[in-house]
Amino acid sequence: MPLTEVIMQICECSGLCKTRKRTTYMDNPNSIPESVRSNSTRPDGYFVLYDSNKPPVHKGSNKNPAISWDDIAVATEFKKKAGDDDIDDNVRKIVWSLHHILRSDPCRRFAFGITVEANQMRFWFANRSTVFTTKPFDFIGEHEFLIQCVLSFTYAERADLGWDPTIKCVNVDGKICYDITVHSPRADGQAPAIYRTEEILSDFGADALRGRGTRVFKARRFNIQSGEVEGKPVAIKDAWVDEDRDREGDIRKTFEAEADDDDKSEIRKYFLTVLDHGDVIIDGHVDHTRDLHLRNANIPSDSRFRLQRKKLPADPVSSTGSAPSLGIPGQTRAAHTGHYQYSFKVHYRIVFEEVVEPIYTLKYLADVLRIIIHGTTSLQLLHKYGWVHRDVSTGNLLVYEGNGKMGDLEFTKKSDQESNHEIRTGTLNFMAVEVETQEYIF
Repeated sequence: MPLTEVIMQICECSGLCKTRKRTTYMDNPNSIPESVRSNSTRPDGYFVLYDSNKPPVHKGSNKNPAISWDDIAVATEFKKKAGDDDIDDNVRKIVWSLHHILRSDPCRRFAFGITVEANQMRFWFANRSTVFTTKPFDFIGEHEFLIQCVLSFTYAERADLGWDPTIKCVNVDGKICYDITVHSPRADGQAPAIYRTEEILSDFGADALRGRGTRVFKARRFNIQSGEVEGKPVAIKDAWVDEDRDREGDIRKTFEAEADDDDKSEIRKYFLTVLDHGDVIIDGHVDHTRDLHLRNANIPSDSRFRLQRKKLPADPVSSTGSAPSLGIPGQTRAAHTGHYQYSFKVHYRIVFEEVVEPIYTLKYLADVLRIIIHGTTSLQLLHKYGWVHRDVSTGNLLVYEGNGKMGDLEFTKKSDQESNHEIRTGTLNFMAVEVETQEYIF
């Protein structure tokens, strides 16, 4: 019996017929789901939202013409046999599907997957701090577990399937925009601020499966009563930060508070102005990759799944091309070797007054040199009060109305503050050689 029929029978016999279904299962191996970002993969099947999370782009249309990756809740891959080649192929495809869901859709916090080889099934999960899979089980002999999972995927709320209720995808004059809620402690008891995006300024940070997943949007404040945007454009950074790190908005505030009056004006000149910031709150809880996504469950770190079962040839064919770019020519994040413990992360947003451009967009050398001088001034101010930036690069030297500003203070810390993170920080081409090699040379 096809899996589509099995799932339909499970739902009909569950006694939940009067409960609203959130997803439906489809086998569609010959159709490529639509995607904003380039992707030609075709999952063997998927649980897809009944009501699209993405509004129709064309006026007068009641639904999207095809399945979108933005609506896939669970991707599935199948093989009739359970050989090493079959398992390896399924693993490659499902990991890419999880990766693509998180990199493509700003509304996704985590994603699920299923792989099947013969009668062996695994469930997969990925968010910005971890990727794990269950041990294989016989879905024919252990059908109770299969039934539980099918019903969960079919009837779960969108937030429990990985969608972010604090980002709403909207159609504005035929253009996809996002209404983003920014939670911040407000003494006056006002509701959280909502900003409507106008364009994505940067999303290369979302390309990595694990990590900060940073996206930056140009947006305006949205008045929910009038349904209109208001005020000047601002920049919103949406990122996943290590749970134990100070928040960028707090670092910026503390840094300026420590400065004397003369330097305060210089700090405002050479650093971005924070208008609003805070951790993302969902149903009264901080959006945390363990506490909320995994319901405080601890995934055993001593059990590792081998992604490639079959050994590669002794002299494999070399790949061609360059390493993934940060969107800046010649820049990549620092590579890591060996096994590292990735920190659990908290979803965080910060709003800046200035909508800036990076230094590498400038065309004239005189302008570039002027911005570099402003950048050195900003570093002098940091060092004067005992701070180190730890991620200086051309991507963080920013231009606003002809002046230079230093951005990305999320890794900034006091020079005497101990670090307990295994993962290196910084941009590879601008990193001290001791940090890159993890070894002092003097």
